[in-house]
Amino acid sequence: MEFLRALYNSFKLEILDLSQNYFYGAISDDIHRISRLRELNLEGHNFIGTIPNDFGKLRNMTSLALFLNQLSREILDNIGRLLRLINLKLFNNNFSGSLRPKLGRYSLLEEFQVSTNKLTGGDLPERLAWNLSRLDMNKNRFSGKIPHGVSSLRNLLVLKARNNLFKGMIH
Repeated sequence: MEFLRALYNSFKLEILDLSQNYFYGAISDDIHRISRLRELNLEGHNFIGTIPNDFGKLRNMTSLALFLNQLSREILDNIGRLLRLINLKLFNNNFSGSLRPKLGRYSLLEEFQVSTNKLTGGDLPERLAWNLSRLDMNKNRFSGKIPHGVSSLRNLLVLKARNNLFKGMIH
């Protein structure tokens, strides 16, 4: 993504959609230099590694789409620092571990899609769900009961939780 260096000085760039190309390697940590960025779509590449820690500096970010890549490891708390984040699409990657407690804590998330990863655990982050209208956690390794926080999702329109390891009674 060499051409990104030329964009770092673009103080007005708000939307960057590079989806469905043939980029590979790690996602550049320097994208945070495009400080006015509101929407970033890097869907459908062969990106590896994890979400760069400095993505948490993208204070204007409302939509982050990193699906259909080969991203792995845990989804770090840096996403929890995106106060204006509304849409987070991380499905079809290789993320593992549990969802961090600070994920989405201060954002206004309405759409959270993490299906088809290797995520584990049984709980949603405590405050993830306040504004969620769409929660897609299909095809992971979530276990235990359906997370307690789901019952408090007043705006929830779509819940997808198939192909996990949930068990017990549904009340």
